Amino acid sequence: MNPFILSIDAGTTGITVLVLDHQANICKKYYREFTQYYPQPGWVEHDGEEIWKVTYELIQSAFREYNPRDCAGIGITNQRDPGKRLDINMYTEGQNLRGLRRLPSNLLDAIRVFEKSKVIRNGLGDALVDSYAKLKIQDWRSYSSAISQWERDNTLDC
Repeated sequence: MNPFILSIDAGTTGITVLVLDHQANICKKYYREFTQYYPQPGWVEHDGEEIWKVTYELIQSAFREYNPRDCAGIGITNQRDPGKRLDINMYTEGQNLRGLRRLPSNLLDAIRVFEKSKVIRNGLGDALVDSYAKLKIQDWRSYSSAISQWERDNTLDC
């Protein structure tokens, strides 16, 4: 089977990893639950290390059955709390916020962060990380070559 997409869904009670073919048909589904902790009525907590371990083990299970070199992409979703709501216009006031972790400004910055991540490299392996980053850099070059100078000056953070 060439190529495939690996889909990772971090749900409320467990992790689902799907292997999808080029038409997004499910070829294989892996699922495992993780522990729910109830410190008081109405609350539920999870152990981040356990979530990572379960995710890692499911990815490794998929890569035992499907060649990691054939993985054309990885999609990740989750249902985690995004944090405290901020009632501000992020475009005009976002630069005034202090003490917050910032997302990468664009795809190229995200690729650089991805390439440097020890967690991702340990989980997926250097070969997959390097191949994926190479493909995404090609995407970035293709995209950035098609945008106008006006777009660069007025709409993009690059």
